[in-house]
Amino acid sequence: MAAGCGSNQRSARTTYDWILSQSPEDLAKTVAIIQVTEPSRYELHIPREDNDPDSWIKCKIGVVTADRHRRDLTDFHWDYNSTRLSLYSDIEGVYSVLSYCQSLTNLFKHFNIRHYFWNGGFFNHKEQIVPPTISNYFEQSVNWFNSNAWQYQRISPSDQHPSFEGHKEIAKLMFENMNNPGSRTG
Repeated sequence: MAAGCGSNQRSARTTYDWILSQSPEDLAKTVAIIQVTEPSRYELHIPREDNDPDSWIKCKIGVVTADRHRRDLTDFHWDYNSTRLSLYSDIEGVYSVLSYCQSLTNLFKHFNIRHYFWNGGFFNHKEQIVPPTISNYFEQSVNWFNSNAWQYQRISPSDQHPSFEGHKEIAKLMFENMNNPGSRTG
């Protein structure tokens, strides 16, 4: 279900869709790991008659991730993205992420699904704008991997996304943390 350039909104939508379509037997074997991403990313739904999953367009600052040859994407969609993101604020993003994480936590608990969240460092600089009461609640109510000290290869000094090898290193760290409950924060 993971996809590059995805949003927290997309993670929540596809997780709900997948979990609600599974049998109880399959859910009993499920472990969910949700990567929380930069909060200004979102999805834009462009309805299609065939309910094609490609009717959801991935958006982030300066990008509408869809092929330009799509005839149903107009200048309006590109302008809408620019306008929406020009109005975005960090505190809005913090509350949005909190809502998505709490919603998914409730879903996982309802179906008794083992679950973990990872922020990949995207929120490390948000402490200045998050009220301490919200930060404490967020830290305690979400089953976070304690990943602040994780070391893994990055694409480059200017692009802090994990490299291909970095993704393997993160998977190993997650596996180790899942089997060592004392290493998580939540």
